[in-house]
Amino acid sequence: MKRLSNLIKTGWFLSLAQIKRSNIWTTFLIIFIMTLTFLNLSFVSGVLLGLVEGSADAFQRQYSGDVLIKNLENKNFIKNNEGIIKYLNNLNEVEASSSRFISSNLIEANYRTNTSPYDKPDSIYTQVVGINPKDEALVTNLDQRLIEG
Repeated sequence: MKRLSNLIKTGWFLSLAQIKRSNIWTTFLIIFIMTLTFLNLSFVSGVLLGLVEGSADAFQRQYSGDVLIKNLENKNFIKNNEGIIKYLNNLNEVEASSSRFISSNLIEANYRTNTSPYDKPDSIYTQVVGINPKDEALVTNLDQRLIEG
């Protein structure tokens, strides 16, 4: 206990000596940098962690559910997908399931109005997803987030 008391007294002595002998602006700069460091360690890491956790939670609740089954990279489809869906729906632990039909496509606007072969078309490669609205409503509540369509 006496050793701890001596350490605290020594720390206070050194800090007061530093404050008395230094330039006031240097002291404020040191305090400002220490405050920024404290805020960085305590708040920024919490915010970043919250962003990651929130996006992972939203991905699970609104897109994938607990299990996401995808096709192999070298295949365009899943073999025996009807059998997989029936098996999943027969499990007691599964509340709902939804199948999606995903395809990569080129979407182009105004393809008939380009008069010159040198015109750059208004096009983009994107994923087109087909869903069963009834099944998707049970899994992701997508119907509650739709505005129109």
